[in-house]
Amino acid sequence: MGKVNIRSLGNLGAHENTLNEYDNEISEELLDHHLDQITSVYRDSEGFVCYVLGMGAQPKSTYTELRKESGIEVIWSKSILSGPSKLLSVLVASHAGLIKISAPEKLPSVVKTLCHLSMAGIYVFDQSMEKDFVDRVIRNPLPEEFDFGIKSDEGYFFYMVDADNAESSTGIYEIVSYGKSASGFASVM
Repeated sequence: MGKVNIRSLGNLGAHENTLNEYDNEISEELLDHHLDQITSVYRDSEGFVCYVLGMGAQPKSTYTELRKESGIEVIWSKSILSGPSKLLSVLVASHAGLIKISAPEKLPSVVKTLCHLSMAGIYVFDQSMEKDFVDRVIRNPLPEEFDFGIKSDEGYFFYMVDADNAESSTGIYEIVSYGKSASGFASVM
């Protein structure tokens, strides 16, 4: 079983509110199952918001197409290239984006659209933290810590998936982290 070296990208950020955190290689079928389970728990969660962060390597057109979808809102998207290489963003698939999921049934298709060219993260947390989370992502979409501050909510849930992982024997790798009060997610993950 291969391991993703998330330390080379950043980390999840240790926090006292975390109940469980782990990573795994998974199959396409298990990914679909997990996305369905996450959708079900989010659908039944009151007072929580859900975002998907595409972490790069997408053509700009991916987010243009997602903007046309109902039940989701593309909050932000831009190339993650910087300096002189930013000029290449017209030719190179380098866009990251933040998408708010209002219709839970849209969650699996959004994640599957984004995770096959780069990593995608699902963030579910108390809606009172929404503005701070969005501000943090827009300010630095590739931070030192990938939790973007949501671990201060005991009910948080974070799920990152990379479906083109060369280090995984299945090609798909997941990272799961959830808080002490995330009983719905604890029961399905």
